[in-house]
Amino acid sequence: MVDHFGYKRDKYSSECLIGGKGMPVPLVTVIIPCFNAASTLGTQLEALASQIDAPEFEVLVVDNRSTDNLVQAVAAWQGRVPGLRVVAASRWQGVSYARNTGIAVAASEKLLFCDADDCVSRWWVRDGVRMLKIFPVFSGMAVELSEDRFIGSPDDIRTLVGDADIPDPEILWQHDNNFPILMGGTFGIRRDVILGVSGFDQSLPSAGEDNDLALRLRAAGYEVPDVRCASIAYRTRTDVSRAARVARRAGRAHVLVCVRHGLGGKSPLVGRSRWATNLLRTIGAALKMILFRSTRDWDGIRIRWAVHIGVLLGCVYYYFLRRIPEPQLGVGLDVRIPGPSW
Repeated sequence: MVDHFGYKRDKYSSECLIGGKGMPVPLVTVIIPCFNAASTLGTQLEALASQIDAPEFEVLVVDNRSTDNLVQAVAAWQGRVPGLRVVAASRWQGVSYARNTGIAVAASEKLLFCDADDCVSRWWVRDGVRMLKIFPVFSGMAVELSEDRFIGSPDDIRTLVGDADIPDPEILWQHDNNFPILMGGTFGIRRDVILGVSGFDQSLPSAGEDNDLALRLRAAGYEVPDVRCASIAYRTRTDVSRAARVARRAGRAHVLVCVRHGLGGKSPLVGRSRWATNLLRTIGAALKMILFRSTRDWDGIRIRWAVHIGVLLGCVYYYFLRRIPEPQLGVGLDVRIPGPSW
């Protein structure tokens, strides 16, 4: 049979051929959602171009309404990154829709996800495939590195975060965690599994979408193991205003996830007494810095405050005013593109 990309697939085995010329279909598809990521994407693409012991893979850069020169930035890596394609995702704005679009057009049954502003390990693709042979879904490891140190080549960045070949993935199960964590910047999942839960929810376009997916996977009978391999260097922002906006969105999205999954009573953030307690702790931390510490982390206090504001706004909208948006599961999964966009 032939799929919508023209790949010939043997229905009796996993062996696939491209265009009947004997070229194997990639064993795994790497999906990178992008919005105005031209300035950072090159590092990630170079990191993917320098993978060690990786099986056949393709890379889909999903362009989600970018207004910079993203397509030109990707074109510079043609021929150096395996199976590199740009896929347009312009109908909606949001990482959920962009990821769903990537899922829809992926050529393989194993899917790996990373972000445009991070840097994957030298063994990231190999380790991701290794984990997907064991688990239907997994969450990888992220090592934080501030943006002002996120410079140089991928190898320079990898050295700073201690990138190493890890033979033992050191699996950590999240059975007792009421809010299972799926690291959006480094995770893998089988196509049939994510389609079985209808993909990402576009009503969570920019925060909370990964953990919402983890909760729906759990409800469908899949736990999400944390693994120490499949690691990335995770870029943390030095722009405090931007970091605070992200924290505020995350706080608000957390409340929506609580409402959707009936977890308000189990959240460490939601509830009048919990919110007040956390706010008082933040105020107390600020007072301690003023009175007793020579080094003062006002940026950290600002971000914690932003989380409280986000949770408060979420409680007002979703609990008190009941302005709960309808789920938009799978927006983008119906995309059909006749072939590579190059």
